[in-house]
Amino acid sequence: MLQPTGFAFAPHPAVVDTDRDRYSVQRIIDFYRRQPTDYADYCLAAWRFKHRAALGRDGASLEAIAVEARVSPQYLPTIWATLTGPKANVGPNATLQARWLALPVAAPTAESAATARSQCEQLRDFVVRLRDKIIPDETNLTAPPMQQGSQVFVLWKDRRMAKNRQRYDVTALQVEGQPVAQPAAFKTTAPTVAAAGKRPVNPNAAKSATYKMALARIRVADPDLAVPAVPAERTRHEAEFARFAAAFPDAFDISERARVYADPEKEKSLGGRLLSAGLHSTTRFFRDDTPLSNLILDEPGRRELD
Repeated sequence: MLQPTGFAFAPHPAVVDTDRDRYSVQRIIDFYRRQPTDYADYCLAAWRFKHRAALGRDGASLEAIAVEARVSPQYLPTIWATLTGPKANVGPNATLQARWLALPVAAPTAESAATARSQCEQLRDFVVRLRDKIIPDETNLTAPPMQQGSQVFVLWKDRRMAKNRQRYDVTALQVEGQPVAQPAAFKTTAPTVAAAGKRPVNPNAAKSATYKMALARIRVADPDLAVPAVPAERTRHEAEFARFAAAFPDAFDISERARVYADPEKEKSLGGRLLSAGLHSTTRFFRDDTPLSNLILDEPGRRELD
């Protein structure tokens, strides 16, 4: 591969077009994997900044702490602001801030750092679990007799999912005193199922993949998603969920996809294809890394990725 300042070799024979494709795609995947996207690392860096005087780094800036911790200086301020203020009294950020305040007071010892690391990993796990519960649910676009896996439908769904990385599904919230709302895909694929454990009206439906997929996605009561019925209070909760989703995307980048229009659980076992758009047997790439570009990367990093 010719470059402005020399040339580089692929780590494998590059004879035909698919070999060149593999080389180019792998460079992008390797770039993704080098990026610091572990929330625990950011929480720990924020903890070090908070207790910088006790750790002998009294004059250190947030940027300097980020560089030392090998996290993004662009993204650490977002995490710091989320953890330290403005104070949230409701919603996921209130829980996150309370857990943050429960972290140990720093001391220049290995034991103190190990305890903080362990609790920061618990913070990360809380964020990841909750974030997964509020991902907007995108149903397949249909227009019979066209197939759901048609390119135009798949790319439409890809674009919808990409735009939702820092948004959340307001219908996933559970309003006090109201039945738990089911995802749209559940309603369209298995309308005969009323609740978890209920048999469908049509016994044969229980054998279908769409029924099994819908049954697996049934929502149950979850205190993390509970919001009050009073409109003003509910609005406050929804605003905090929006703020939470904006700070913590459901994914920074998508490295691979299986078929996006098929049963997600079945597709996991089949594996995906690097940078794939999620079609059946057609090679088509789809770029989905806006949160990584906007939140993590600096300008040189964005230029390199582009």
